[in-house]
Amino acid sequence: MEIKFLILMALVLALLLFWLAPKIAGVRKLKMSLSVFYGINVIGILAGAAGLILTVWLKSEVMSNHYFEILLFPVFLSYLFLALLFRIRGEDAVLDEKQNLNMMQAAASTFVAIIVFCFFLYAYDQTGQFVGLIFFPFILFFSILVFSSFTIYYYKKD
Repeated sequence: MEIKFLILMALVLALLLFWLAPKIAGVRKLKMSLSVFYGINVIGILAGAAGLILTVWLKSEVMSNHYFEILLFPVFLSYLFLALLFRIRGEDAVLDEKQNLNMMQAAASTFVAIIVFCFFLYAYDQTGQFVGLIFFPFILFFSILVFSSFTIYYYKKD
């Protein structure tokens, strides 16, 4: 029960900071850079890969021991930082056209990859170990990993 409370308090604190941050003078100086763009996606790749490995290894313990939430927390914070930049500067001032295009390409590729991956899981999971509650973190971590990977791939491709 304590871990749920700590995660909830951290989420509430992060959202409170998101709400208060534009009123703080130094926050207005934050801006998007290429290293921040890469950092957000690398966090997604690392959290997605770690989540997939732990989900395969620990199965339902990922949900019962709250590893799922703990692994998603850095992704949540990085996306919250991006949302903060959008709130302060506006979306057009944060991401350039190429980054927007690459993220759209990554989203389309991820959609196709998830469909193929779900069919693969359905066809080859004879034991039924990825049915039920464990299916959600498995697909979520897979989609975060694939989206972040494709975003960096498409960005470097052009």
